[in-house]
Amino acid sequence: MSLRNMSLSSILLEDKVEKLKCSVCLDMFQNPKLLPCSHTYCQLCVQKLVDQYPQRTSFLCPQCKNIIAIPKDGAAGFPSNRYILDDLEELRKIMKEICGPCLESFKRQVRATHICEKCDFKLCISCWETHIFHFQDHVAVLISSDAYDLRFLPGASGNATPLSDQAETCCKLQVAGARAALPCPKHPAEDLRFYCENCGRPICRDCRMTTHFGHDPVLDLADVSAQAVRELRNGRSKVADLIAVDQDKMAQLMEAKMKIEASSEDVKTLINARANDLIAQVEACRSNALLSLESEASVLKAEIDSELDSAENRLQYLQGTESSVCRVIESGSDMDKIELEANMRTFLSDEEADDREIGREFVHNIGLYLIKYDVDVEEMFSKAIGKVVPIKNVN
Repeated sequence: MSLRNMSLSSILLEDKVEKLKCSVCLDMFQNPKLLPCSHTYCQLCVQKLVDQYPQRTSFLCPQCKNIIAIPKDGAAGFPSNRYILDDLEELRKIMKEICGPCLESFKRQVRATHICEKCDFKLCISCWETHIFHFQDHVAVLISSDAYDLRFLPGASGNATPLSDQAETCCKLQVAGARAALPCPKHPAEDLRFYCENCGRPICRDCRMTTHFGHDPVLDLADVSAQAVRELRNGRSKVADLIAVDQDKMAQLMEAKMKIEASSEDVKTLINARANDLIAQVEACRSNALLSLESEASVLKAEIDSELDSAENRLQYLQGTESSVCRVIESGSDMDKIELEANMRTFLSDEEADDREIGREFVHNIGLYLIKYDVDVEEMFSKAIGKVVPIKNVN
């Protein structure tokens, strides 16, 4: 029987076989390929993952969800897992001499002596006799060539022979008629051949006639097991569909994440561009304001310079007048003093008529002031740059 269709629940082989099964197809590895994330799958399974997204250059690992880049050669471009290939070869060597029905039905490792050419069973001497008795048209021959052995375990490039419905029937007959069925714990002389559905446990003939008498229904254990296998296969198919749906959803979410990252960079570039434009405008406004300040200050300083010139000339005139008065008082003639006094009286009268406070007010009220307009600068710049708005349509 093909290894991929055997339950392989033997204590000695169970752990090894489970480690040699692909987590995608749940069968023995076929040409195992090692991904960069250290997970291994059949080459065909990897190719199916790649083919789901023909326009993309990567896919998600079904186990760790890491993004895996697709080689130029597709799934074939990934390296083969030599460790798993070595383990497959080691298991092939172990399995090529084991009777399939004994291992599957009775959890025993018995040396196989024959092989049925029609249904591809490897059989020990007892199972061979039972098999030929029930299927007289089958031909079982002695194992004498490795050509048969290679069909029992899929290698790096081989394909396992599928288990036919006829072979499943043969397997059930082996369970029913072989000499090594599991013994009943309460009645060791009897084999567990029935299943009490009321109690949910396998029973023997004596159990059926004693402690389980009257329980209904009591079914053939092989039939119950076969039905369970059919249900498990159906459930596995549904789980595989759910896995495909979830993998597709994960791929879409990862694609959405990459779109967000790309659009985020685009928006970031646009924000920086608008901010730089605003900075340039602010710099231009500052330059214009400084030029305006320089112009207005120049006008005011020109007015002050004009007033300074007038004040300086007047000061020189007054100082000269004071010097002349001093000289006349000290050494002038009487007539000079009388004339100068008359002139002084006229000068002072004119000066009193001239309002000197106008100049003082001019000095006290001159200067520059910056008018601040009531504007919300933060709001203005926020509107100028823009607001980031998410677009979300994720189911």
